[in-house]
Amino acid sequence: MEKEQKQSEEMTLDSATTVGSFLKYMRLKQKKSVEDVAESLYIRKIYIRAIEEDNFAELPPIPYGVGFVRSYAAYLGLNVERIVQFYKNQVLPKKDKPISTIVKQHSRVTMPSKHQIYIGLAAILCLYVLFMGVRYFSLGKAEPAEDVQTSEVVVEEAVEANDNVSFSDGEFIEENNKSAAPTESEAQEQSVRPTIVAKFKGRSWFELKDNNQVYLSGTFDKDFEYQLPDVEGLIVSVGRYYNVAFFVNGEQVQIAGPKRQYNVNIDEVLAH
Repeated sequence: MEKEQKQSEEMTLDSATTVGSFLKYMRLKQKKSVEDVAESLYIRKIYIRAIEEDNFAELPPIPYGVGFVRSYAAYLGLNVERIVQFYKNQVLPKKDKPISTIVKQHSRVTMPSKHQIYIGLAAILCLYVLFMGVRYFSLGKAEPAEDVQTSEVVVEEAVEANDNVSFSDGEFIEENNKSAAPTESEAQEQSVRPTIVAKFKGRSWFELKDNNQVYLSGTFDKDFEYQLPDVEGLIVSVGRYYNVAFFVNGEQVQIAGPKRQYNVNIDEVLAH
């Protein structure tokens, strides 16, 4: 170990050939063992060694590997963003673009100017005049009232001539029930998605993402709570599943478990 430290005594991030060798050097320089890192970050030792040996095939898929490297760099007090970018440049092909953590920005709401309001009112007035003109001309070309009365008499005679025609109130009631639109309360129950909250009972690594972005990634302590965003297709990964409890509309539901820690599709779990 001393020989390795002397050989890399002047190593910096710019001079390092791989991200793993640099992290290992900084760990040795701070006189910390792999066990110390794994215990503090709640990440398995096999993953810590895989990072230091640049054996990225042993790590979970790329978003989770990024989370491990980020936590490791923060633990050693390094420049987290530079280390993560170094890792991405080393792992990802140049043609691929990594999934980035997106901070949503609210769109700016602006009030229309007076000029725009006047133009809108003028357009509405023109449409109203046009509608009234079309209605006036269409009424002027309508058929005479006598023709309408004649057609009504014909219909009445046809009904009277058929003695077998009968009507059932029950049939009309049944049809109305079938075509009735759902009530407002039923529509709200169908459209509202459940509220999901993750509560930490102890320290654990945690990451939440979907196919477009990463919402949360890192190691969090006991009593930390996070309400999941109201979107479909959320995927969660948990380091120590028994330290993270999920509550759906206030009721605890087991989403992560001993055989279901990484790439857990929350919608699929709740559907079953």
